[in-house]
Amino acid sequence: MKIFLMALGVAFFSLFAPSAFSQDFLSCFNSNLTDSQIQDLKDGKVIIRNLKSPKEVSLNTSNIYANKFVNELKATSPTHFAEVIQVRPYKDHENLIKELEELVSDIKSYRQIPYYTERQGAWAAMFTKAEVLSCSRGNLTNVYNAVFRMPPFTQFKAQVSTTQIGDTLYFATVNKETIEYKIFDAVKAGKMECGLVLFRQGDYWILYGAGAVKTDGSFFVKKRVNTAFVNRIKDFSMYFIKRLN
Repeated sequence: MKIFLMALGVAFFSLFAPSAFSQDFLSCFNSNLTDSQIQDLKDGKVIIRNLKSPKEVSLNTSNIYANKFVNELKATSPTHFAEVIQVRPYKDHENLIKELEELVSDIKSYRQIPYYTERQGAWAAMFTKAEVLSCSRGNLTNVYNAVFRMPPFTQFKAQVSTTQIGDTLYFATVNKETIEYKIFDAVKAGKMECGLVLFRQGDYWILYGAGAVKTDGSFFVKKRVNTAFVNRIKDFSMYFIKRLN
């Protein structure tokens, strides 16, 4: 009888426990997410958020590299900030870090990233030039010095870095030169950062892509380039997320 009651208790618990365990990733986010956005994450959908201020960032985690990434984005004093988030189960996706690291480290393949141009109403290549100038490999971190051309902006140098430690991959790209639009300085060095952090939270992977840009120049220049940069942040993150198995 005692064994029967124990078995009955386990069965009863199993009926209700999954909902609690299936939401253990929620501790990584704060109240800036709406109920519908939380439901989308539960359903495995990608959510995209345009932020008016760095204070609207939704990530709230103890992961060191995720926090490092968010703090670097905030340090740009961005005029525009965007997040791209997805939650995936860890089971059957154990090699996700290796897959993502291979994707983001293939700098030349960035020329395949599609970008939707609102002015033309069509898709085009985000980068017409993506070349590695030098590479420094370490035990945990790889650093690539690269040069990019992102029409209609001028060519610029950037640093791409990946850090992999345990169940965390931190990837970021930062412009190291001023990015010009026609005869105007659109973005100063170090004022555009975009990347992804992938880390495990219990039974889940958290995929957090984000980008921050501080644009300079006249009102005309800002209006022209702001939309272009924000759309690039979204399309840049989505390119890698869509290619993960």
